[in-house]
Amino acid sequence: MKFLERAFIFLTVKIIWKYRPIFHKALRRFQAVEADGVWHLQRSLDQVEDKKTRFKLFLHLLEEESHADSFAKMYEKMADEKFVKLLFERRPIGSPVDPLWKSIAFVHIGEEHATDRFQYISKFHNDPYFKKNIDSIVEDEMGHVDLTDNLLLEVGASREDIDNEYKSIAQNRWKESFFRLLSFIYEKFANTILSILYYIFAPFLFLQSRKKLKQYNVSLDSNKIKRFES
Repeated sequence: MKFLERAFIFLTVKIIWKYRPIFHKALRRFQAVEADGVWHLQRSLDQVEDKKTRFKLFLHLLEEESHADSFAKMYEKMADEKFVKLLFERRPIGSPVDPLWKSIAFVHIGEEHATDRFQYISKFHNDPYFKKNIDSIVEDEMGHVDLTDNLLLEVGASREDIDNEYKSIAQNRWKESFFRLLSFIYEKFANTILSILYYIFAPFLFLQSRKKLKQYNVSLDSNKIKRFES
């Protein structure tokens, strides 16, 4: 899957993002993901009583907030327009009865995947301003990975439970990514086929329509018109 993901990122950066509105929308999505992480961390913070753990979570939350701000600033500079947030429904991670550490584990896996993706994006992208900002975010995210892992132990989770939860979350994310990729490929394939069919048959249908119109004659019975008028 790593190879497919790298290939997909390469094609996205090198081809799809050449169309600037799509690239600008991607920046808005990145900002939304980071802001969503802040929201989940805030919910986790409300459940923590230990002051030391709360302080670490709060620092982590501030850094995630700074990443969201960085993407917003990148958007405004590269799109040359005011940033507007994407609106979407936020949902809590898991069920209300799940322990706190499962939410932190979800954030941990998300940061691992984000770090990998941003590294590939930086590698394939050519804009110096964008690369500089992405590399700075990657550096922060790499530090978060160890922080969240240690926090899981501090809030009472066992190493075995943590590793099992990591595997479960990673598998679910892999499935989501796979089906999202299939959906994207299907959509592009369907649009391509429809475009090809249109360009093949549209001229033929146009000529046929013109031919039919030329052959169409309207005949009127003047006597009937006179009777109608009287």
